[in-house]
Amino acid sequence: TIEDTGIKVSGVGVGEWGEGGSQQVQVGAHTVTVKLSEDTGIADDVLTNVKVDGKNVIIKAYSVSGQHLKCSLGEGVFSPLNKTSNLVYTFTLSNIASDITATIGYAKPVTVNVSSNSAVYGTAKFVGDSYEGEQVTFTATTKNEYSKFIGWQDADGKTLSTENPYNVALHSSISVKADFELPEGVIDIN
Repeated sequence: TIEDTGIKVSGVGVGEWGEGGSQQVQVGAHTVTVKLSEDTGIADDVLTNVKVDGKNVIIKAYSVSGQHLKCSLGEGVFSPLNKTSNLVYTFTLSNIASDITATIGYAKPVTVNVSSNSAVYGTAKFVGDSYEGEQVTFTATTKNEYSKFIGWQDADGKTLSTENPYNVALHSSISVKADFELPEGVIDIN
C-alpha cells in the first residue's frame, strides 16, 4: 500500500522451494499432486514451489542446470506456462474438477518447419522457443499487394487456423504452411 508517509507492506508469504519428492495441495474437495518426472538427475536439478491462489494452483519450477521445463497433466497434455527471464517456469492449473497429478519434467526440443505458397510471394516464419509445451507464434506476410492470406495448414492439408499470427503451444514436431490466394483475375507471372 502506498501512503503519503511511505510504502506499507503486509501479508507477504515466503514459499520454500521443494527438492525431489512430491507436494500436494487441496483445491476445494480435490487434491493436486505435483511431482518430478523420472528423468535422470531431475531430483537433484529441479526445485518447485506449489501454492493455491483462489481456485487455481500455481506451480513454480526452476532448473539449476538451465534446462527447459514442462508440466505434464497426462500423456501429451501440458499446462500453459509463463517463463521468466531467470528460467523460472510458472504453470497455472485452473478449473480443477477432479484429483490430478501434474508432473514436472524436461521439455524436449521440437522441430518446426514452415513454408509458404511462394507463387504469391508469401513468407512464413515462427518466433519462439522450439521446446515442447512452449508457446510459439507463426506469422505470414506477403510481398504481393494482391495476395490474400487464407490460413495455416498442416502437412496433410488440414486447416490449423485462419488467424495471423497463429499462436500455439507445441507438444511435438510440426510442419505448417501459410496458404495464400490471388483474387480472381490476378495472374502471378513468377
